[in-house]
Amino acid sequence: MGRRFRLFFRYDSRSKVIVYAWVNDENTLRRSR
Repeated sequence: MGRRFRLFFRYDSRSKVIVYAWVNDENTLRRSR
């Protein structure tokens, strides 16, 4: 999974920020709950 994720990040470095924001959002939602 880690290797695949790394490859995905390398291939879509543009979506890096989007993915980061998405993860942050999910963490916030989890905390709120």
